[in-house]
Amino acid sequence: MKDNKGITLIALSITIVVIIIIASISINYGKKSIEVSKLETLKTNMLLIKAKAKEYVEQADFKAGVNNEYKDGDNLKAEVASELKGTPDTESYSFVTLEEGQYLYNITPELENIGLQNIKVDETKSEKYLVVYDLKNTKVEVYNTIGFNDNGTTKYSLSDLEEIDY
Repeated sequence: MKDNKGITLIALSITIVVIIIIASISINYGKKSIEVSKLETLKTNMLLIKAKAKEYVEQADFKAGVNNEYKDGDNLKAEVASELKGTPDTESYSFVTLEEGQYLYNITPELENIGLQNIKVDETKSEKYLVVYDLKNTKVEVYNTIGFNDNGTTKYSLSDLEEIDY
């Protein structure tokens, strides 16, 4: 009788199946890690923008309050605009009135000027960061025009993104 030393077809098949299972688990874990990383990066960027935007609203609110100039948000809006641009000329600012005392501002072109040059914007996808200033309540909400897809639902605001739990 011949002494065969080698691997059988059954052992080879089992080894291949185990390798495939381990590889599929690793790939799925890797994809999930990448998604979590993208979400955390987006949330971090939006939190930085929110902090900076809130700072401008509070500075403008203080200036307008000290001078008793707060009338229907117009003077406060001008103060926020001047804080953002560093000039009192408010005609060139891209504020859009949403409701009384609420204004939408595209802060994307200002990121470098306000000290947030490390936030990268994907211009190929027309990504923008938008800030909604609620000047009467001194609140700020940040939106991203691309958003983040969470189980088939795209979420755009920082408040919505903070609810996502991985």
